[in-house]
Amino acid sequence: AFGFSYAYNWALAFDLVDPVSFGHLWSLAVEEQYYLLWPGLLVILLRLGLSLRGLVLVTALLAVASASVPMLLDDPSWRRVYYGSDYRVHGLLIGSITGMLFSGGVVRREHIGHPIFRAMLAVAVAYIGALMLFSTTKPAFLFLWGIPALGVAGSLVVLACAFADGGWPVRVLGNRVVTYLGQRSYAIYLWHLPIGQWFRYLDAPQQLLVAGAVTLLAAELSHRLVERPALSLKGRFGRGRARAPAVAPAVMAPPVIEAARGEAAA
Repeated sequence: AFGFSYAYNWALAFDLVDPVSFGHLWSLAVEEQYYLLWPGLLVILLRLGLSLRGLVLVTALLAVASASVPMLLDDPSWRRVYYGSDYRVHGLLIGSITGMLFSGGVVRREHIGHPIFRAMLAVAVAYIGALMLFSTTKPAFLFLWGIPALGVAGSLVVLACAFADGGWPVRVLGNRVVTYLGQRSYAIYLWHLPIGQWFRYLDAPQQLLVAGAVTLLAAELSHRLVERPALSLKGRFGRGRARAPAVAPAVMAPPVIEAARGEAAA
């Protein structure tokens, strides 16, 4: 019931369920709650006549408020903070700010090539790598500013990829295998944990091969049988309503666009 209602994160936050096979649904729940609430709030802000600068400022203030939740709650448990939408939403807000800066033309190609941005990007990539290796050792550090910093670092990487027009970024992101996995990334994420639990008694190499193959098969089936029909409905009801972005997508290399479309569709 918590999974189908996209409330699994709150069930975990308050110890209402066992996260063994479906614990990963918490992140999808946070995303869906954001997708339901943010557009309405954005419409209100636009109706109030806010400029792009005003929208970015309000969104940034909301992100800071969300990231401050661990300091505002009275002695919260790590589960309450980690799984709560009120804390986790700051990452999605940072992503929305990134989209505003890109589509509004605030961040342009010449900015991406500037030495200062390149230095910031190098620090961001190094930070992401370090967090992958040492994230379990300092939980208090993560909640206070480690995870919010990860959102900022990720936004820098996304902006760099959005303006990629050649070289190894395009070759990697435009690779057919990467594009295929990107278009099915939602389904792969959805299926990998319950299938992995089913084969958890196998040795690690066998588990990786068998569970990985079954996961890809399940993801392909759900992509064809569920996601594509759903996307056709999206096109039917949304046709003619979307306006072109302020910056044409042509600034992105075509392979990068194709790789991103699958994730955006999911």
